[in-house]
Amino acid sequence: MNQARQDLDWEKMFGLALDREKPERYRKESPLSIRTAAPCAEKCVRCAS
Repeated sequence: MNQARQDLDWEKMFGLALDREKPERYRKESPLSIRTAAPCAEKCVRCAS
């Protein structure tokens, strides 16, 4: 999971999640402005650029 997060590989993160449907739904429902690496959102240096 850690490597998938670093790579921003959403499909791999969904596949590794205990409940795949829930994070997929959250991702689809979230505003585009915060659809980055979920835990850190726009505060992350990698995602904000």
